Amino acid sequence: MKAPSAYTHIRFRSSTNAEDLLGLNGAGLYESHTGILDDSAQSIESAIKKVWSSMWTLQGLEERAYYRIDQKSACMGILVHRALSIAPNSGSRLKPVRVATNARLFPPKSAST
Repeated sequence: MKAPSAYTHIRFRSSTNAEDLLGLNGAGLYESHTGILDDSAQSIESAIKKVWSSMWTLQGLEERAYYRIDQKSACMGILVHRALSIAPNSGSRLKPVRVATNARLFPPKSAST
């Protein structure tokens, strides 16, 4: 893939229907990776494959089995966005954060509230 703009680092974040369920916090269970355009060592294709395959790690299989989640119904999705570039030793304390809620515990507020 060729870089269409100045942004060359692309982040691929895992998201499954078998995490953040009632009684199961799946944070960190599946992997996210960064691909770099025009970089064969850390390619976009490799990053996508790593995210997709993280669904089938031993840890993922065991967690779904423990919580009695049907393996055949588990699905992986990937969120794609520009990667946040922070130079090493820059002193930046900025870190990516993921926040998730369980819709059953925290239903959306209505427009009247």
